[in-house]
Amino acid sequence: MTDPKISAHDPAVSPERGSSTVSSTDAEKLSTAGTTFEEKPLQELSSGEGCKACKGSSDGQEKSQGRPLWTRVLVLLLALLLLFNLLLLLTPGGRGLVDAAQGRSSFFLAKERKLDDKARKQEEKLELIYDILKQNYYRELTDEEMIEAMYDGLLDKMDSQFTFYLSPESNAEMEESMKGEYSGIGALVSQKDKEYMISDMFDGSPALEAGLRIGDVFVSVEGKKASEFEDVTALSVMVRGEEGSKVRITVYRPSEKKELDFEVERRKITNANLHYEMLEDKIAYIRISEFNSGVSDNFISAVKDLLKQGAETFIFDVRNNGGGYVSEVTRMLDALLPKGVLATVKGRNEGKNFEESWESDDKMLVSEDLRYVILVNEFSASASELFSGCLRDWDKAVLVGQKTFGKGVGTVTRELSDGSALQITNFTYYLPSGVTVQDTGLTPAYEVELSDEVRGLPLASIERSADLQLMKALELAHKNIENQK
Repeated sequence: MTDPKISAHDPAVSPERGSSTVSSTDAEKLSTAGTTFEEKPLQELSSGEGCKACKGSSDGQEKSQGRPLWTRVLVLLLALLLLFNLLLLLTPGGRGLVDAAQGRSSFFLAKERKLDDKARKQEEKLELIYDILKQNYYRELTDEEMIEAMYDGLLDKMDSQFTFYLSPESNAEMEESMKGEYSGIGALVSQKDKEYMISDMFDGSPALEAGLRIGDVFVSVEGKKASEFEDVTALSVMVRGEEGSKVRITVYRPSEKKELDFEVERRKITNANLHYEMLEDKIAYIRISEFNSGVSDNFISAVKDLLKQGAETFIFDVRNNGGGYVSEVTRMLDALLPKGVLATVKGRNEGKNFEESWESDDKMLVSEDLRYVILVNEFSASASELFSGCLRDWDKAVLVGQKTFGKGVGTVTRELSDGSALQITNFTYYLPSGVTVQDTGLTPAYEVELSDEVRGLPLASIERSADLQLMKALELAHKNIENQK
């Protein structure tokens, strides 16, 4: 299992522009898709209705009873394999299919489980449903297709939207999304209330040039409804493609209350995770696009450089940042804080509850009396909320902007032998004050909204004077300097 994640978006960003831009092109691969404070994704809507005229009172049962014994035995074994091995895989100990890849028998492991009467009846019902669907669906289904659908459906029925199944293709796409370069439209997309919404774009990106805006909600991609994609990664697979090719996208724009059609040319995108500069004398600015692999190294280098340039206070900008790796955000916090608790984590591991603390050591990169201003908005999620909330709880920072996303859980991703993977909500994290941001988010001390004219634009393309949130942050940064005298 790799580094945990806490995030809420699918990274698909173009290069930022500014005086100093640092990018990471050697991003960690998600061999088991790590634990993230994030929500990385795009989502869906679906509708369907059964054909009442095709039900028949007992036709499905008759066909099931007439099947050869060996097929019924096979279905039973497949059902056992699916139900019990997926349950086993929900623990980081990951048995079942993982053990099968190591030479152990998944079927033998399934037989170790004893079913009570209620579970046995449910198993028989599953077998019956399988048979009826197999015999009566409008097109012929392979066993492979049906079992794949069961994987997806089982995880989709969990009460956390961040738990889902990744096909080999989607898992490979997620790995690629954490790398430094890809061919796409240069937009970040977040999942919110079963919708896929553009949470950020960057100056000069194909998405921006085509007319897409932050806040646009995906309706379809290449004619396929957003509701039909199994997860945000699947949607992003269709959005991305060969450099120079075009993709047709339909979005709903809430500000205009209408749907809009776009044709966007795909281009090579370089993922820049951090931008920094001196905004004014003694006031440094660091914008963190996402907490992906390598960003902590870039952050530490940026802080050192800005201190050499005379920085006496910092503005950290995590607006539109949907999260990332736990190890990256905790390393950044460790550089800014003295020895103490960064967060408390409660979750389950190998079938047992656990509780642990993430802590910083006594080595600091900055002076202990340094104070910060942090810019947040509704797209600041997970790792961004940990970063902001932790510094706030330590009385090191004040928050400016809008209420954050509200993702207080982390996920682990377990890769299987065929390249597919399970992303599982594994733990809840609590800020130093003991509170969770899950479903509540962080409310800034200074709530400031952007004007309608610039709300849908990438941060890098907004004139400083028009960025009301940044202007408030600058005002507070000046006060930080005065208070240090």
